[in-house]
Amino acid sequence: MILLMSGFFLVLAILGGFTTLLSGSNAHAAKQLPIAFSMLFAGLGYCSLALVLYPLAFYLGAITGFVLLFFAPFVAALTGAIIGYRAGLRRIATAAAHC
Repeated sequence: MILLMSGFFLVLAILGGFTTLLSGSNAHAAKQLPIAFSMLFAGLGYCSLALVLYPLAFYLGAITGFVLLFFAPFVAALTGAIIGYRAGLRRIATAAAHC
């Protein structure tokens, strides 16, 4: 189950990266940049925190490990999505100011 959840967020990070590259290079597709940044940051936040928490969860035990592996990565993904969306909006605002 953990492998499927991690795979989903890894695919989310990969698709977010590709979409960021495509949206950043095309002026007409720049409206989707906040969504692309949200996908990228959510996937990267989940994967980076999960890599840190997997060894820690095995060390801490069953109950604490379950809480760490289940709740903390989703909070990291949500936080990454919010940060990515705000970064995308800021990128659009700075690009509009330079034009």
